[in-house]
Order: sequence, then C-alpha cells, then structure tokens
Amino acid sequence: MNTEKLRKQLIEDGILKTKEEMNDVRIQHLKDRGIINPYSIMTSVRTQVAVFLEEQPIFYDKSKLFWKWNEEKHFYERVDETQILLEISKAGKDTINSKSKAEIMEALKQEGRKRIPLPFKKEWLQFKNEIINIKNGTRIKANEHYFCTNPIPWNIGKSFETPIIDKIFEEWVGKEYKKTLYQIIAYCMIPDYPIHRIFCFIGSGLNGKSKFLELLRKFVGENNICSTELDILLKSRFEITKLHKKLVCMLGETNFNELSKTSILKRLTGGDTIGFEYKNKDAFDDYNYAKILISTNNLPTTTDKTIGFYRRWMIIDFPNSFNEKKDILNKIPNEEFENLAYRSIIELNNLLENREFHNEGSINERMKKFEEKSDPLGKFLKEFTTDSIESYITKRDFSKKFHEWCVENRFRTYADNTLGRKMKELGYEQTKKYADWLYDGKGGQIRVWDQIKWVE
Repeated sequence: MNTEKLRKQLIEDGILKTKEEMNDVRIQHLKDRGIINPYSIMTSVRTQVAVFLEEQPIFYDKSKLFWKWNEEKHFYERVDETQILLEISKAGKDTINSKSKAEIMEALKQEGRKRIPLPFKKEWLQFKNEIINIKNGTRIKANEHYFCTNPIPWNIGKSFETPIIDKIFEEWVGKEYKKTLYQIIAYCMIPDYPIHRIFCFIGSGLNGKSKFLELLRKFVGENNICSTELDILLKSRFEITKLHKKLVCMLGETNFNELSKTSILKRLTGGDTIGFEYKNKDAFDDYNYAKILISTNNLPTTTDKTIGFYRRWMIIDFPNSFNEKKDILNKIPNEEFENLAYRSIIELNNLLENREFHNEGSINERMKKFEEKSDPLGKFLKEFTTDSIESYITKRDFSKKFHEWCVENRFRTYADNTLGRKMKELGYEQTKKYADWLYDGKGGQIRVWDQIKWVE
C-alpha cells in the first residue's frame, strides 16, 4: 500500500485526523488558552494569525521589532513585515488574499507581543541547538521559549587538545601571547561585556592578524559578526546599530590621525546602555555585548588621556611576516574547532574569575604601549634627542635614523611630508643652515631641524 492510500485508510479508521480537523484542534486549543476571542469581529484574522504563530514562532518586542524563530539553526533572527507576510503566504495563500495587510499586521503585533520569550541568561552559551550554563555545566536544548540569538555553529568537543591551532598561534604572536588569543576567542562567545577591553592587533601586512580574525569568524559564526570602520562607527548613529545582538565587531584600518570623540567607545565597551536605531524604526536603549576588535598597522593619537580610556586597550603585536602561498586555516580539522569550543568554556570560566587577560599588563603599562604605538615619533625624540639652542640635526639625517628605528622596532614609518608636519606640530622649527662640507667642501645651504641634537 502506498503512502497516500495508507494516510486515507488511517483517516477512515479514525487514527489520523484530516488537515481541517487538525486546524480545528489548534483553534480550540488557542481558545482554551484565551488567545482567541470567538466573539471578536477580528476572529477570522486573529485565528489564522494565532494558528500561524503556533507553527512558526514570531514575537514583536517593545522596540517594535519582529523576531522569527529559525528552527533549522535554533535562534531568533530579526525580520521585517514583508518577510513575515511571505511566511504567512507560504502557510496558506488565501490568508493574504482574503484580508488586508494592515489587519493582518495589527493582529501579528498584538499576538506577537504576547509571545516575548524569556531572556537568554548572561551565564549561558549556545552551541548549535544546545545551551550550556558555564557556571554549573547544566545543559538544555535551545528552543523558542528563550531569546536565543547567538548560537556558536559547533558542537562541544570532548578534549582540550588543539595542536594545530597551538602551533599557528605561536607562529603569530609567540608563546607569550598564545594564551591571550585563546582568551579573546573565549570572551567573544559570551553575550555580555563584563571586562571592559578593546582588542587591538597591530602589525604590517601578511603577519597573521587578518587570519586570526578569519579563524574567529569561522568559530563564532558569520551571523554573530559585524564589520565597520572606527571613524564611521563614531559618527553614525545607524552604524552603531550594526552591533546590536552581535558577539563581535571587527574594525579595519584606522584612517584618521587623532582620536578625540572617545565617549562612544567607552560606552560600547563599558556596560552602559546604548541608543540603537534601525532605519525607519523607533530608537531604543539596550546593552552592547559585541566585543570591539581592531586590526591595524597603526593607532591614531588621542586627546583622551584618562585612565578610563587607556585601561580599555589590550594591544597585541603580530611581529612576524608570512607568505600567501598556502592557507594555514585549511589545515585545522573540524575536530579541533569542536575541541576549541570545549577549551573556550574552560578559558572563559577562568577569565571571568580572574577578571584580567594574560599578559595584558598594568594600566600604566597599557597606557605606555598605546602612546608608543600611536606616537612612535614622540618615543624616538624622547630617547635619542635633546633640546640644544646652538645645535641642529639635518632633516635628511633625522629622517634616515627615524625610519631605520621604526623598521627595527616594528613601528609604522612616516612619509617625509608627514614627518615634517608632525615635527612642526610638536614645536620643532625647520630652517636652513650653512654647511661647509656640502658639495665636496664648497659649502651650501641645507635644511635642518633647529635647536635639537642627538643624545650622546
């Protein structure tokens, strides 16, 4: 007997209900729960919407945003009205054709507001369809009754061992900061921002920092990542909204010279409420938990000299260079990513208990490192020059030694016009001096930095 004949036979025998009978059962169930008022003039639409929401969980939050449960990936994703109407159309085409869009959407808003799920707890992590409490180790299945938005797309492994990742991390940052990279990955999993840090990876091209972010993206999941630029983030109210309900915000190369408006950065990384605003929606306040990660060749200088600013910066050097002939991330098997999930849970627990990152240094050390990375010229002048009214250094000699020092110490190098501008900003005067050794002893004028000399 084929499937269709079997289904009909089961219906005739009263074992299986027809589609219409099942719909009646659902409606009666909704009436019993008080969701449907049979005497309402909107009973037809409200009934259809309520039945639809039983099959496809959607809720309408107090910020006037719709969230739809993704049954395949086990999380709520933000959707617009058009997408919801398409979903209803799939469920039953007559529903859309028989009633106006406005009537349907109003019913969806009212019914959806009743279905706001329970909050996702700060001590929870979600791996695929499983939620684990990192404090006590208990596990539950992810479901629509909790506001799940950030599943990590890996199962939890059974081992702490990640030998290939270990080797790669050591090649990138050395043994000194290998543990720190693991801690950063672990910290990026949690939907909270309890330790106020901005993570900055510095180095010239082909040094591994972009590959580290690629590894993090693969582990945490594309859905949990957003990308922007620092200057845009600090200027646009809509750009900040990219961070809403994301675990990580990746920022590219900084392209301005001075960082002055730091209040937004402090709020984003400090556990303060942030004003989010989706386009064509009302603004609302919520907490940001997208960790700020910056990958750059250099840092801008800052006018903010407060402890509150400097203490946030966790700067890691990627000092080595590699070729592009092979993609080292392809060597990492899925088993290691699952073990990385297991390892990250342990790393995260230890991190939250100790409240500091491995080798992050004291606040004063973090401040010093930021100033050195953002102002290598100031460091060079302090270490190798001194003021002297009757002395001078030729611009050519100064530029040559500064460039060599930057290369040796892995700081960014300056073009001559940039170097000249910065020296003038620091108060050094450019002038011309007569030098008798020029032009094979014939003498001539040479450009110099006046009233400065090399430390002997």
